[in-house]
Order: sequence, then structure tokens, then C-alpha cells
Amino acid sequence: MTLKTSNSTARLTLVLIAVAILTWILTSRAEAIVDGQLNLRYANPADESAGGTWDLLFQSTAPGGVSGIQALIGGATGVTGVDTPINAIVPNTDVWDNSGDTIFRFQPISGGAEVAAGDALSGVLLTGIGTGGMTAGNIPEDDLFPNNVVGDDPWDNSALIASGTFGSSRPSLTIVANEFVGGSAVSATIGDVAVRGDAAIDGFGAEEMLLGDADRSGTIANNDFNIVINNFNTSGKGWDTGDVDGTSTGLVNEDDRNIVLDNFFQSAADPSSGSLALNSSPANTAAAAFPVPFTLDAKVTAAFDLSNTPVALPNFNQPVGTPLVYQVEFSVETLAVFPGELGFANVGFSIVTDNLDDSSSDWTPSAESALLLETNLDAGLPDDLEGILASIAGGLDDPLDLRTQIGQNGATVIGSILVEWDGVTPASLSTAGVLFSANSFNGQFLPSVGGASTTILFGSVPEPSSLMLLVTTICGCLVTGRKRS
Repeated sequence: MTLKTSNSTARLTLVLIAVAILTWILTSRAEAIVDGQLNLRYANPADESAGGTWDLLFQSTAPGGVSGIQALIGGATGVTGVDTPINAIVPNTDVWDNSGDTIFRFQPISGGAEVAAGDALSGVLLTGIGTGGMTAGNIPEDDLFPNNVVGDDPWDNSALIASGTFGSSRPSLTIVANEFVGGSAVSATIGDVAVRGDAAIDGFGAEEMLLGDADRSGTIANNDFNIVINNFNTSGKGWDTGDVDGTSTGLVNEDDRNIVLDNFFQSAADPSSGSLALNSSPANTAAAAFPVPFTLDAKVTAAFDLSNTPVALPNFNQPVGTPLVYQVEFSVETLAVFPGELGFANVGFSIVTDNLDDSSSDWTPSAESALLLETNLDAGLPDDLEGILASIAGGLDDPLDLRTQIGQNGATVIGSILVEWDGVTPASLSTAGVLFSANSFNGQFLPSVGGASTTILFGSVPEPSSLMLLVTTICGCLVTGRKRS
């Protein structure tokens, strides 16, 4: 059997017939599945006509991994055998780069390009490509949205094969592949083939990044807010530097800040699977390389009967038998100030309740924070208590400014909510997705770092039983959750 093409002018007699990339055509039955993806990063997600860059990645279910691939990007079939124009497509040198025992070829074809690459089968076999782990070329986190939790995305652990650029037309992708089975290259069954992008335009079904997602993580959180604030009232900016309202004016202003707040803690539909599933973590939730210098605490401070009359705060560790409304206050404390920092800049978090009624409660900023915080609101969806943002103003660089000293002389209460407990059923309230940012000496907000979560238990007797309040700190827990009632 020979390789057939739809472009007769591109028919070439290739020296590649003997190598693995053409062995696909000559080999036996398919043994495993190969998935391929073409990830598109738009130069301006709000303007798809601006084009951008692409990455080509593969996954394999065969233990031996992918032995070779042929990919047609954005055009008709051609025959690979030339590499022109030079460097128009860049191979991942960790995998197949046309040196040693590997092959990498590409050529422009009508309306696109063709890539063929693989193991030459002439020396030591390079196995495991596309199987994850420590294998060559593996990208452990989703190449398009790397801030997703590892293992949470079906495109985690894909092998990067090549990269290139595209123009105003959205590329397409067609693939064939071989895999190593028992040391031999055999044809693979093609599974999922996806062209995925980070466009913020509702043109590709589930693929749509939210306006305001400056760091392109898939979820809008502190880091996006920080990018806008750090470039506020400046011009000549792009998406990655704060012009995220979809207008592409180059000016970062109130419109960009407001779109971040309007979409705060919301997640775009994940184009990895074409579904409407939400990402499970907010942006930039990787743990800091140093201890997080801030804490967010939650504490029950008062109780009321159902007619809003204050009552003595009971021992809610144990069943109290009477439905009451409880006030829960949230406070931040600065434990340390690192070199180059002035102190606290902002915190973003969600409140998750179980068997508590918070349907009639709104986030209420504290009186003491009114003069300190520029932004203090539930910026998420109405009444869901997800996406609470408390932030000082940008541009503060005076170490004597009290706004830069929040939490440095004891905890600063930033706000509160009310929850109703029936007094019998075990219940809980937790903070989740906690993200802190520090303020630097030049008034810039530094990248977000993950903080610890706090949990308050109702109706569960802790050890020792004399404790009135059990606050469980779950270090490194960065998983956001839906409120339950």
C-alpha cells in the first residue's frame, strides 16, 4: 500500500518510506488509541482575526506510546519531504527533531501545512511518547489552560510535538498515527481530534474564554484583577496586560476592571472536552514557594433568634435543639512581610456551607475595613457567596499608609455573613479557593498565592469536648466548591 494524496503536484518519492512515519501504512491491525489536539493561542482573544500560535500534542493508550504521526493542519493532504520555509514549524527537540534516530519533516500545502514525524526505527527506540509521566515531551498540565488542577483535565499528560503560527483563518486538524506495541510500530486507532482555542468570542460552541480572563487560566480571580490594576489608566496595552473588556482599544480603564469584577470566580466552559463543565480551581492556585504570609480566619461571633433578637452564643459544637441565626466574621492577618513587599494587597475566596441556610445572607463589609479597602464585595454570581474579593487600592507604595498595613497588628475583620442552623443536624461552613496577593514597594500587586482553608463545625462534638469552636485548617487546599444548603 502506498501513501495517497489529494495534491498531485506534491507527489514525491521519499526517503522516508523506510521509517516509522510511513510504516503506519504497511503495518497490521490497530492496537491502541491516539488522541490529537491543536491548541490555539490567539494574539488577542477578543479578535480572532489577529491570528496567533498553535501547539500540536498527542496522547496514547499504548504502553509503548506513539511511534510516529502525520498531521494535516488547516489544508488539503500533501506529501511530506521538505522543510520550507525554514523554521516555519518548530519541532519539540525533546521528541522528534530530525536528529539522531528521529525524523521531523514538514511542508506548506494549499491552505495550510503538513507535519510528519516519528522514530526512524534505526537505533534505540524512543518509546512512551504521549503516555504521560516522565516521558519525552510530556506536558503534565493542560497545554492550553495550565492552571487547571493536574489530572482534572482530559488533555493533561499530552506530548508536545511541534509549534507554529496561524493567521486570520482558524486552522483545522486531521491526523494518522502509529504506536509501539511489543517493540513494533503498528497503526493506531484515532480517537479524539480537537482544535481548541482561547478565543473570548462566542463563535466555537463551548470554546469561549470569559472576558476579563487576563492570564488565560479559564477562571477569573485575583491575578486577573491584579493585572488590570497594575496597568490601570494606561494605553497601548493588550489582552495579557489588562485590556480585557473585548473592545481592543488598548486602554485599561474602569470597563476592564468592571468586567473582571462582573465575572469574578466564574469559569469558562472547558474546551478540552467540548462540554460545559466548569474548571475545578481558580486561577493561579499553585502553592507558594515560601510560606504564605497571610491567613484568612472565620469565627462565629454572635447569635440571634429567628426574629433577629440577639441571644447568648450557645455551644454550637453540640446540638442545641433550637434554630438560630449565627453571625460569622472573616478576618485577615499578615504573619510576615517579605523583602520587596509592603504587606497585604487582596484576598479572594468562596464560602461553602453544608446543612446551613445562607439564602437570606449577603456579604457585609466590616466598618473597620471601610477606610482601608478599595474593593470589598461578593463579586461572583448573585447570592452564591463565591468570588468574594477584598482589596486595597492599586498604586500604594508608602509603608506608612495604613492601607498597606492590614492585618499587621492583629487580625483585621473584613466582613461577615449570617447563617441559620436548625440546631440538630451536623453542619459546616468552610472557606475555599483562598488566594492572596501582596503589595510591593512600587505599588504593584504581586501574583496570587494559595492560602489555607478554614472550617467551622456545628453540632459535631470535637476532641476535647470542651472546645466551643473547631477550626480546621487544611493546608494547601485550593479546591473551590458549590454552596450547598
